[in-house]
Amino acid sequence: MARILLMTSGLRGMVHASLEVARRLEASGHGVVYASPADVRKIVERNGIEYRQLAPVQRQPAPERLRRSGESRLAHKLAEWNTRGTRRSAGVTALGMESFRGLLEELSPDVALVDFDLEEHAITCATSTVSTVMLSQWFEFRRRPGLPPLNSKLPHGSPLQRWLAWTGQRLRSRRKLAATYLRYFGTDRRGVIEEYAAQAGFPASGLWPHDWGTLFAFDPIPVWSMTAGELDFPHARRETFSYIGPMVQMERVDDAASLADRKHLEEIVAEAKSAGRRVLYASLSSMAAPDSAASSFAERLVRAVGLRQNWTLVLGLGGSASALDALNSRLGGSLPPGIQPMVWAPQLTALHHADLFISHGGIHSIHEAMATATPIVCYSGSTFDQDGCAARLAFHQAASVGSRDESAEEIAARLESALNDPALKARAAELQSLAHNHRGALDAALAAVLPNPSGAAST
Repeated sequence: MARILLMTSGLRGMVHASLEVARRLEASGHGVVYASPADVRKIVERNGIEYRQLAPVQRQPAPERLRRSGESRLAHKLAEWNTRGTRRSAGVTALGMESFRGLLEELSPDVALVDFDLEEHAITCATSTVSTVMLSQWFEFRRRPGLPPLNSKLPHGSPLQRWLAWTGQRLRSRRKLAATYLRYFGTDRRGVIEEYAAQAGFPASGLWPHDWGTLFAFDPIPVWSMTAGELDFPHARRETFSYIGPMVQMERVDDAASLADRKHLEEIVAEAKSAGRRVLYASLSSMAAPDSAASSFAERLVRAVGLRQNWTLVLGLGGSASALDALNSRLGGSLPPGIQPMVWAPQLTALHHADLFISHGGIHSIHEAMATATPIVCYSGSTFDQDGCAARLAFHQAASVGSRDESAEEIAARLESALNDPALKARAAELQSLAHNHRGALDAALAAVLPNPSGAAST
């Protein structure tokens, strides 16, 4: 039996997926300790997993040099330059990794699974005696033959198109990096962690170059991707990148508020079904601001459903009550009949009952639709990896993929077509089987990184 330390930033989707990782590891006979800088103790312990609270992540660890009264801008910038080393060193101390090393010594894990958002924790684990793995929620994000950038809408494309896409992304990345350095002189979070990595003995070559929106790619550390490799574009895979399959926590231990939401949703569904209405479920990204383009699309989606008398739309607002206010404002009043908004929709329950899932392209939502065999219509929110997810769904004919520029009439027509498409329903069943086909991938990946392979539980 191996002892495993699993650490995530605490984002909702990542927590649910990682709890399924923990459940499967414990089912294979391993011991798991879950840790996070966010306070997710209640949900973790409700699932029967040991929990340790980490100190909050310092997003601006280096002290800022304040401009003095009467000091010119040039003099202030020169003082910032002259004090950059001292402030960066102070930032390293503020990261709090000495305390975290103490936790590592106490727990003595065989393997540490680390969320990409916990950069300093990953470096600390990798420079200790702990076998370290980066736990990823994304498809392959490094530049590989056959792959466009993960945040690109490019539908695979030609080698020239992919080269242009990568070149543009790297130029934008370097321009942003240069602007940040000129502003902070290496005392921003990235600069502080680079200083910490140098002090800890982590190779600088493992930090740069990078091809993704994270601070670092951590190339020397193996990556476990909680996705199905069969849904990625065909490409030359790197040896350190493993697909361990979609991680969907099907049996969730809900709190009282979640149970109330589930009961409310089931009442909505029962009423719709008794009236002979088709149930559609739409998830808006929890990362979308109420005043963003998401509101415009949500308005047209609502109007599209209003064009059909036999549909009920359960509209999940991603936890943003203000999104409903923005939507009502755009509509010039209250929502039309057939629209049932929920600030937090119990997504798995919604997907179990829905005839169709309208997705913003978030990978965790896609995986949950796969697990419930729910046909997907995808309108990418164009945030982070959503465009890349949508492009992969289109390439593998795993969803009907539309554009958020479509009119209400075009959206209604796409939804109507998807609801009546037997091929899309059959493909959803195939995707459900695909998700189950990865059941042994996690055990195999763990066996490959255990310091003592004989310590792995047999399966």
